[in-house]
Amino acid sequence: MIRRPPRSTPLYSSAASDVYKRQQTFTIGLSPLTETTKQALLQHGYSILAKMATDQNAVFVTERKTSASPSLELPGFRNQYLLVLEAVGQDATTLKVKAYYEKISQDGKILGVNENERADIELRMISAVEEMLQGSTNKGIN
Repeated sequence: MIRRPPRSTPLYSSAASDVYKRQQTFTIGLSPLTETTKQALLQHGYSILAKMATDQNAVFVTERKTSASPSLELPGFRNQYLLVLEAVGQDATTLKVKAYYEKISQDGKILGVNENERADIELRMISAVEEMLQGSTNKGIN
């Protein structure tokens, strides 16, 4: 006998559709945006734990970092990023950012963060990539 889930059970995870709430499409190809994203991560003190790239996608997973001084996040916070870049045609790329972000109390306990705090740190990473991209564009003009 085959057992099936009740009809009210969704066919897909709603959590999966909410993974990348913070994303932006840039009018630049995948390869240059991948390099710019890598440079932005390194500039802000993130080590890349894993990277995967094809001709249509690139994925970065950073090491978990605890901040002692302000960078993209506030002191006393621990953060790890998952960044996905997807080519949209030849001259556009979408950057999707997911942060795994925690507060660390003075006594070392890990505390959760609210959705607004997580959104803020994800948007800061997008801004860091944007600033790095603008800086490299300005250098190319001079």
